Amino acid sequence: MNNNRLLNISASFFIILSMILMLLPLDGSVGSFRNLLSYVFIPQIKGSNYTYDYSSGVAVRVKQLINAHQENEKLKEEMKSLMLNKSQTDDIQKENQRLASILGIKNKQNLNGVWARATYKEPSRWNTVIIDKGEKDGLLKNSAVIGINNTQVGLVGKIIEVNKDNSKVLLITDKEFSVACSVGKGNWHGLLEGSGDTDLEIKYVPINAGIIKGEDVFTSNLSAVFREGIKIGTISEVESGGGEFKTFLHLKSNPLVNIGSLKEVFVLTGK
Repeated sequence: MNNNRLLNISASFFIILSMILMLLPLDGSVGSFRNLLSYVFIPQIKGSNYTYDYSSGVAVRVKQLINAHQENEKLKEEMKSLMLNKSQTDDIQKENQRLASILGIKNKQNLNGVWARATYKEPSRWNTVIIDKGEKDGLLKNSAVIGINNTQVGLVGKIIEVNKDNSKVLLITDKEFSVACSVGKGNWHGLLEGSGDTDLEIKYVPINAGIIKGEDVFTSNLSAVFREGIKIGTISEVESGGGEFKTFLHLKSNPLVNIGSLKEVFVLTGK
């Protein structure tokens, strides 16, 4: 009951006020007072293109008050925008710090690149993935792509197609993927290739290299595309007797990063 009465009183007040504003003269100090009241009590005037018309008909001092109020409202909106932008910048900085920590980047001058997210895989070629960075982000064809799954970080592929806003990555499991690699404590060189399945194959490692299961596989300094020392995976199988003259080992490796659950990658922009 009290609320209804208050609403009725408020409505009556504004009706009377509107009538007074309509009856007041248009010139002199009374006109200035009318325009000032209109500006204060009619919200549409504050946000419309007619603010200048109202303020131009009032005294200089009143006009200054209206202009000051308009400036304050504008500054408030700018402050809101700045706060929003700062919040977004802080979120991006925290994300970069988190990913850099995972990747183990200590010297940014030694490892330059761009973070990207895996967006989708093409059904026609399952061993490729599209990422959300492209030419405008400085990506180039044949750039090495490092993948991240939880705390596991390793080579997952290379860029084979670059568009303005996205790029296509050929994954290391594809049969067309190959890279010079080093394996074992003696840093024996070989050629790592995708098998089209979940594992990788390594060729041309001498039979006397003494490679055992569990040893790490890295990119080699003999690679024409990738920088040396990027971890690829670990040896899962060792078989002797590879090659026509039984002089090479037949090795298999598991990728360090689970290709099937790839979400975010780091694309190197320099060897």
